[in-house]
Amino acid sequence: MGSTYFQNKKFLDGIPHKISYGVVEQSHYVDVGNEQISDENLSFYKNITDYIADIGKPHLLILNGVLQYLENYSDLLKDILSKDIEFIVIDRTPFVAGGGERIMIQNVPETIYAARYPHRLFQKSEFLANFTNHGYEVLEGFKAIDNGNEFATWEGFIFAKTKSN
Repeated sequence: MGSTYFQNKKFLDGIPHKISYGVVEQSHYVDVGNEQISDENLSFYKNITDYIADIGKPHLLILNGVLQYLENYSDLLKDILSKDIEFIVIDRTPFVAGGGERIMIQNVPETIYAARYPHRLFQKSEFLANFTNHGYEVLEGFKAIDNGNEFATWEGFIFAKTKSN
């Protein structure tokens, strides 16, 4: 619901030119976001194609703790990478300690809300190959704010488009 936008609003407001910040979310969140949260810079979309049709190709795309919850993350990633976006930031993404890929069940603490979700832990070299195979280079890798565990580390990457395919 735009949490990264609001966390960084004081910096975004200092940019001397107009910004457009779009959040891609599930349909029911998009409706609420556009009715109750959007402003002159922030808007909500059901997919990146709708954003591009409305605003144009973004200079920066942030995927923050989302890919691991998608059943067909590779389809979404291929679609995004085909759009030749200049910079892509991946954050809060789990990678299997020691290699391989796993799907586990995430249990949300009842103090937050009772839920269980399938949760993918990626194989890092295969994950990164998705980007390099589409002409991106890693500008920076970093540890995410999430704590690792015996199964995985949570990491982030900043990618830059270096060549067209």
